[in-house]
Amino acid sequence: MTDPFDFRGGKHRGTTIAKAAMKDLARALAGAGMALISSASGALALTCDELKAEIARLQQTLTNEQNALANCNNHPGSCTPGQISGIEQAIAIAEQEIAFDQAQLPTACAPPPPPNFDHVSLQGIEVVQVVQDMAGSVPLIAGKTTFVRVYLDKTNGTRPLTATLKAERGATSVTLNPVFPIIVDATENLTVRRQTWSKSLNFAVPTEMIASGSTTFTLNTPTDTSPQHRTIICDTCGTPTQVSFTNMPPLIIRLIGLTYQFQPTPGAPFQTAAPRAIDYTLVRSWLGRAFPVSQLVSSQTTAAANFNFVFDNTLTDCTKANAQLSAIRAVDMAQPGAENRTHYVGLVSNQGGGMRGCSPIPATANSASPASGPSGAPGGPGSVPVNSGGDTDASFADWYSGHELGHSFGRNHTKACGEPAPFEASFPYPNGQISDASERSVAGLDVGDATNGVPLAVLWGARSFDLMTYCSQPDWPSDFTYKAIRQRLLDENPGFKTERAPRVAGAFVQLVGPLVHVAATVNLTKGTGSIDFVTPLPSAVPSVGLNGRIELIVRDASGRELSRQPAPLQVMADPLPNTDETAIVDAAVPFHEDMAEIDLVLDGTVVAQYTNAQTTPPAPRSFRTTQPRGAAGPTISWDAAPATAGNVTFTVQLLSDSNQWLAIAVGIADPEVTLSAEQAEANKLRLFASNGFRSSPPVEINMCPALIAEVARAETEVEDFQDALDSGEIPPPPRTPERIAQARAQLHKLQRNLATAEVQLAQCQNP
Repeated sequence: MTDPFDFRGGKHRGTTIAKAAMKDLARALAGAGMALISSASGALALTCDELKAEIARLQQTLTNEQNALANCNNHPGSCTPGQISGIEQAIAIAEQEIAFDQAQLPTACAPPPPPNFDHVSLQGIEVVQVVQDMAGSVPLIAGKTTFVRVYLDKTNGTRPLTATLKAERGATSVTLNPVFPIIVDATENLTVRRQTWSKSLNFAVPTEMIASGSTTFTLNTPTDTSPQHRTIICDTCGTPTQVSFTNMPPLIIRLIGLTYQFQPTPGAPFQTAAPRAIDYTLVRSWLGRAFPVSQLVSSQTTAAANFNFVFDNTLTDCTKANAQLSAIRAVDMAQPGAENRTHYVGLVSNQGGGMRGCSPIPATANSASPASGPSGAPGGPGSVPVNSGGDTDASFADWYSGHELGHSFGRNHTKACGEPAPFEASFPYPNGQISDASERSVAGLDVGDATNGVPLAVLWGARSFDLMTYCSQPDWPSDFTYKAIRQRLLDENPGFKTERAPRVAGAFVQLVGPLVHVAATVNLTKGTGSIDFVTPLPSAVPSVGLNGRIELIVRDASGRELSRQPAPLQVMADPLPNTDETAIVDAAVPFHEDMAEIDLVLDGTVVAQYTNAQTTPPAPRSFRTTQPRGAAGPTISWDAAPATAGNVTFTVQLLSDSNQWLAIAVGIADPEVTLSAEQAEANKLRLFASNGFRSSPPVEINMCPALIAEVARAETEVEDFQDALDSGEIPPPPRTPERIAQARAQLHKLQRNLATAEVQLAQCQNP
């Protein structure tokens, strides 16, 4: 084999060319090797002139090698394969080195910045209301409190700075100032900045920029806030971010505090347990902040529970509570102008025990699906939920009600902290978190409620849990849950267009009466049930639920079947393991003149019956109003119904500020109702008697709150004076017959004043 470096066998011209090529190759390899070593080690930083000279040398070398290769190719046999390969390698190395050096030219040849400049860069802009990721994938709700978070970075060091943000919509633009300046620290990454409110420039967006439509946000040049006052260079800060806001229907809720009697200690007088004002307030606040709406329409009242609480940590109590809510809602929805989109939420105070909350999980949109849960302070007194840890505000009723409402919007549990089935099989995040906590993933923002002591808070994925878990606080909607509730809310508002203004009210499907509404509870584990409320109504909303297991059979007094119809079954979520599965029935059957019995049939077996008289009960009459000392509100009583009317119950309604009759009591047996102080402020009260199948004509009375207060004051004066007279405090010594007679005369005057006030009240209430 011929040695490739032995040219003795070649022609003179070929030998000369090969020798020249080898010399150039050696020089090129040597030079290229030196350049590679310098570049790889980074030990020598070439100046602009040095780089240009090096590039010129390499380009000359490249030209020489390209010529040598062309010579070999033009004279076959003049170069061995090894020589050609070496030349090609030298060409490749030279090309790589030229490209590498040329890439360094902009940096090496750029003029150095003046010493009073500093550089930052824009990492991203995040427009957030409840939850958001850096891609902006969570829809923004028109009119909902919105913040723009701006993230800035540096290559080295720190820099305190601020900036303004321009918000543009069509021809209108506003300049926004941040909540506070920040310090940009090169050692921090986007993850650190996103999970810490103080490490981003945060801008509250004004109302005119969050209406339905698109808004463009552009960061103006940042300004140094340090004493050096350096000029900040940010080449990427001017990149605009455009987002769109869409309308959503309002969330309409009616909060009903179910009250009950309890003894604080054995042998102590009974007291009324009722949710506190702060419970209602924080429920409204939390739902307004966390749910995908900009408008929360809320009303509230109290109603005495029609059942005895057992507080046994099963679903017994909340199932009964939901049946009562369904009965109240059915009466409300039968009124002209009723708002059928209203969700009814029950609150039960923890003063006498802890009620476990529950709600059905409707498979399709159903605003009639009730929800109920406990209320109270996270730190006690009273029983508190086990996952209250981390709750820093004054009530746990807020997130607890949000969880149960989540069920009523069709959401299942996420399998993370001991929740019972059913589970959301497609929930995307680990451990029930609101995200996977990666750098650009979803993060939550609770905008807070300063009026009620709730601070703004960033809710990072690794430390915050989805609303539908049993994990400790904070619980918050993940984007998965938030988007699903948003869609279900749209489903509850058929015909709603997100690009248009929300409708206030609208027509809805109703069953036209006369009808008899039935609210019942069922224990599916034991195969038992009870019919809790039977109320005649002029109309009803069709119910939604699981079909196929329940029937309602109407019979006459002889047992003859008059009608039979299936009724949807609403199964309660949130049972503990090894406890009974429960459900409610919320349905209406057609009225029949001969009806005397309703049978509740579960899986073919009658589990409950309701029977009553077939006559119409008389209207309530002879109203009396009293307000005992210390009572928050008055008690209104009337004559009991005659025995011939059957088992008569009463429904009580108050006229709301929106001129709607709203029920505060359904199916009460005693001919009296005690009002709260707020209820006593209503203008009118209406009630009717019912035996389930038929109702008396409704009777209206004026509330006359000022006269009720006057009667209560006069009663207190009479009682106090009588007690003082009986005890000898009045008249003071000397207690002569004359002075005692004068005191008795004063008592008689007070009694006459009381009688006059009572007459005036009676005349006002029954004009």
